[in-house]
Amino acid sequence: MKTVLEILNRYTPDPAALAILSKAQNPVVRADRENRALQMEMDFPCLIEKDELYRIEAEVAQAYELNYVKFLPHYPPELFTAAYVPELLKETERVGVVARGFFRTYRYFLEGNILRIEIPFIREGVMLLTDAHTPDIMSRILKSEFGLDIAVTVENSEDVEANPLTERQMERLAAMDKQIAEAEKSYSQSVSDRRAAEAQGGAPKPAEPEEILPRVQSLFDEGSGAVHTPVVKDGRVKIGFMEFDISSPEYAIGGEFDIIPTPLSAIDKPARNLVVLGEVFGFTKEPNRQGDKFNITFDLTDNSASIEVRASNLLPEDADAISKVVSNGAVLAIRGYCKREMRRDKTEGPDLLFYHNAIAKISRTARKDKAETKRVELHVHTQMSSMDAIIPPSDLVKQANKWGHPAIAITDHGNVQAYQDAMLTAEKIGQKVIWGMEAYFVNNTASA
Repeated sequence: MKTVLEILNRYTPDPAALAILSKAQNPVVRADRENRALQMEMDFPCLIEKDELYRIEAEVAQAYELNYVKFLPHYPPELFTAAYVPELLKETERVGVVARGFFRTYRYFLEGNILRIEIPFIREGVMLLTDAHTPDIMSRILKSEFGLDIAVTVENSEDVEANPLTERQMERLAAMDKQIAEAEKSYSQSVSDRRAAEAQGGAPKPAEPEEILPRVQSLFDEGSGAVHTPVVKDGRVKIGFMEFDISSPEYAIGGEFDIIPTPLSAIDKPARNLVVLGEVFGFTKEPNRQGDKFNITFDLTDNSASIEVRASNLLPEDADAISKVVSNGAVLAIRGYCKREMRRDKTEGPDLLFYHNAIAKISRTARKDKAETKRVELHVHTQMSSMDAIIPPSDLVKQANKWGHPAIAITDHGNVQAYQDAMLTAEKIGQKVIWGMEAYFVNNTASA
């Protein structure tokens, strides 16, 4: 079996990296040529600091010109102690955007197979981490790295008033929590693959970084949640919770540029030469105080994260040019840079804002139902179910028809107000609707 250094023969490590990689044993490689991604599992006899592994990953990515490099270390179970918790939290914050910012201050207690972590946040903050399955992610990381079944809990500490969450923080963090599913799949798949190989009498044959395995399940699996490493195929890009068509961009402002996107969820510090993709909402165009120039602001989202885009002190003709390209609902690729400034609503301290120097129109690829046998949704609410759904009845019927579903059942809360719009639409497009509702029964017999 080749060593890690023999496999990564195009990478020239410095002495510190050489010492680390020389200790690695039993490497297992998964590579994806099309998406230029590499994942490598390896055994270590001693613990390696996460920052050093992250640094080597970045250097390997640069040496091979890859978009993604991920090392999955495995350690002897006896090496795990409470002292490893800070390293565990680094990995948790790296794979789970929701976790970022919650563990700047914490206390931890390891009692047998239970790891309890206390953070100074109000109850809603802890609930957000729990709802995003962050403790489960920590358990899976420990299972992957040490083979241990450690139950992790996150709780309020006594000084919870120190870090209350604002409403905006709750909204921003909640919008990103579903991306945990992708990280969960990556860890669970790597562990199951490894166990299956060991059960057959040994680890799978390692592959060169240039070689391609038929399936890279743990990296690019459709439907695994938000995509935080862009997946590019046939002129399409999957990123966040959206899929974009960048095969024929319409360069509208600032000239042409290469569309190599950075996920909005990955932007956590000021940076230059970024390209971001998303759909526009919250567009405003306002004159400045003197009235001779204009300020334009709008938000860009990929349904996993969002960022405010700003253009200040524009001449009227420049503002008009941007307004012709940018509007609510427009799908854009934007090249530019981000820096920290106060948001327009001034509800929080300085935030990362994006400034453009080039804009291209692209399109969004509609979600498709690729199942050979189409399902029938038998329990669907419309906007007639208060606080439960916002989709108009006609749009619901059209979507079911577009996906090729043979029927769709409407079951609103205690009313049939959606029937008329749904019926008119269904008759026009030939879609079958199953008429239902959630009824409420009351015992009207007088009690004794």
